[in-house]
Amino acid sequence: MVPGLQTLSSLLVQGPASALFTLRVGIITRNCLLKAGLPFVRQDARKAANQEALANFPRVVRTATNELPDALRQLFKKLFGPESGGESNAPSANS
Repeated sequence: MVPGLQTLSSLLVQGPASALFTLRVGIITRNCLLKAGLPFVRQDARKAANQEALANFPRVVRTATNELPDALRQLFKKLFGPESGGESNAPSANS
C-alpha cells in the first residue's frame, strides 16, 4: 500500500462532505434568523437548505481548488524555506 494514500482518500471524502454540511448549517441558520417570528417547519427548512447548499457547492469547490495551489506553496515555504533550515536564497560567503 502507498504511504499516505488512505489519509489522502479520507481527506478527499471528508473535505467535501464537511463543506456541504457547513453550507447547509449556515443556510438553515440564516433562514431562521431572517424568518424570526414566522412559523418554522423543520422539514421544509432542511429541504430548502439542502437544495441551496447543493446549488452553491460547485462554486465552493471551484474556489477551494483555485486557492489550494497557493496555500500548498505557502505551506511548503514555511516548512522548507530559509527560516526552517532549507536552502537559502542569500548569497553565500564563497561567492
